[in-house]
Amino acid sequence: MKNYHKEIIKLAYASISIRSDNIDISFWQNYFGINADRAFGKGDTIVFPNGKTGGINHKQGYWVYSTRHRLHDDQLDSHINFLITKFGLPRSDLPDLLARMNTAMRCLCFWNNYSSDRVAQISPHLQDILAKSGIALEIDEYPGTNNGHPWPDVADEVIP
Repeated sequence: MKNYHKEIIKLAYASISIRSDNIDISFWQNYFGINADRAFGKGDTIVFPNGKTGGINHKQGYWVYSTRHRLHDDQLDSHINFLITKFGLPRSDLPDLLARMNTAMRCLCFWNNYSSDRVAQISPHLQDILAKSGIALEIDEYPGTNNGHPWPDVADEVIP
């Protein structure tokens, strides 16, 4: 019997998100010419993946576009380059615009390293493009490796 629900394990993907208390979703969609994969305003009701709500509201507005289901590549440079092209980066007006709108923007990279033999690398050129556009860069590595070193065994430490 075939498993039709088997999901392909992604080793890498990236997203660009915009966060603000007063996010104007339509403004960002028009500015970049891209529809968000997910967007909501501060105070909007949280909707869980099963479609139910828990009576909880979002504490901040959010707009996100991801390469997760768009690009199949195991290296972060391809994902970031895809986003840079899609968003038309660098944009010289973007850092001032983000500051005026009290808005934060970041490129979050997912890096699967359960094999413990992969090193997340991002081209300095791509890092520079994001920085010039006022976009913070973060790598979310699974499991975390403490910069290539094993985590200390804190179970053996005595906490006073």
